[in-house]
Amino acid sequence: MQTTPYPARYGFLDGLRGLAALCVVLAHQDVLPFGHEAVLVFFIISGYCITAAAQAAMRSGRDSWPLFRYFMWRRIRRIYPPYALSVLFFAATRVVRAHVGRGSGPSTDPLAWLQNLTLTQWFTLIPHPDLPTRNPTLFVAAYWSLNYEEQFYLVVALALVGAALVPARLRTHLALVTGACVLWLAAVGTDVYHGFFPEYWPHFAIGAFLYFALTAEARWMATRLYAGALSLLIAMAIVGVRGHWSWLPPERAHELLLLSVFGLLLYFGRPLDDTVTRARIWRPVAALGTISYSLYLVHQFNLTTSTLIGTKLAGLLHVPAAAVTLAIGAQLGIATVFWYACERPFLNPPAVLAASTAKPGAPSVAGP
Repeated sequence: MQTTPYPARYGFLDGLRGLAALCVVLAHQDVLPFGHEAVLVFFIISGYCITAAAQAAMRSGRDSWPLFRYFMWRRIRRIYPPYALSVLFFAATRVVRAHVGRGSGPSTDPLAWLQNLTLTQWFTLIPHPDLPTRNPTLFVAAYWSLNYEEQFYLVVALALVGAALVPARLRTHLALVTGACVLWLAAVGTDVYHGFFPEYWPHFAIGAFLYFALTAEARWMATRLYAGALSLLIAMAIVGVRGHWSWLPPERAHELLLLSVFGLLLYFGRPLDDTVTRARIWRPVAALGTISYSLYLVHQFNLTTSTLIGTKLAGLLHVPAAAVTLAIGAQLGIATVFWYACERPFLNPPAVLAASTAKPGAPSVAGP
């Protein structure tokens, strides 16, 4: 590892986000078995990107609540319009399916619509804990992770306010939040889901503190603390996988092991970022990363449509074995159209930083 901080921009994450989205699609197409793990990788990447965006916002020179409004407005503007349009897209597909006799129409429950349009479906789990993917209020099961992302944005925004009001670095406030979430999980349990952000905050924190480890001025301490903490988590996860921790079920221990190893790989892989992202072979992966949010939003409720397209095309080409591949291609095509029409218009412009405090390498957009 180099002895000076890296720029905040970590381009490799864009492609990884695209690959994670593709893995989720492949899982729903019954091609791969680890779609859930791919979603958890999203949380790590989001942790890095949102923290980078928060640091960029702090350099804008705003105070406390203006800083909160600025940060949250950029997150809402970036994330919410494509999400709301995807909900309407989903409803349109249900109307069409009902019209052709292939399913029921969209929900007519006003409360369900309110929750889905405001990303507050997780409120249903507060009195009735269950796996987030089984939340009955979700119109689209894949949107469960966005419920947690929404809360992550809010917590980071409040941490920004804390950093502005109390003379302390943002990483100190996020460390306090992380400690509180660990205590929450120890008290409530790691296999109980109320839809509340502490349940997946450790995944997010791996990405957040990766940002500080790679870009912090106190480089020696930050890097070694990060690597040491993840090594400790790996050791704890191995013990948990073997069933020796009552508070860490084997399933969650497997998740912790996977994500801790992934965090270390991102840490040690940082010097390769320029080499990888400039390689010609990486260009399609980077392009996939560009549409990853749109792909995640619209893929699940278009499974039947994409499968039908893939089957028809495979029949026309007389290559039945290519049906799944063509179906995935159809998913990518639908997502690309959705990106151009419903996501691209809402991309944030580059963050405007105070001239005296702006630093090179600050990212303009935090990914979903």
